[in-house]
Amino acid sequence: MNVTKCRTFIKLEILNETSSVLCHVAKLKYNPEMYLITVEKQFLSVVKSMCRTIVLWPAGVQVENKFLGLRVAVPSRLSMWLWKGWLVRRIMRGDHYVLLHVTDAKGRLIDLVLIANPEMNHRPSSSAPVEPPLYPLVDKY
Repeated sequence: MNVTKCRTFIKLEILNETSSVLCHVAKLKYNPEMYLITVEKQFLSVVKSMCRTIVLWPAGVQVENKFLGLRVAVPSRLSMWLWKGWLVRRIMRGDHYVLLHVTDAKGRLIDLVLIANPEMNHRPSSSAPVEPPLYPLVDKY
């Protein structure tokens, strides 16, 4: 019997002050310290179909196994039931945060990555002076 136990879990959370939606992105075979996770900060797209809602982020999350030097495939789209998608769209209408959780097999939070926050969601107009960010941003965001 060939049993593969997942030891690292990646989840996407979209939240505001009152509501939160947590979606599973990937399950990885090895311990969290064996992976290098790179996130390209950008806006999410939400697409509604008949019974499902799809959350897309084109470049999204890139995962590499540090010891093997191999890139691990991680989906750049999440499919969820319509009611959950309705909640995501409602959250994203106003000020919201988008976080990426990396947890181990016991559910302990290993890393938390901020993908978007209210300041990133509201881009300044062309007449307003642009302040430099506190940390480097990927140029697509």
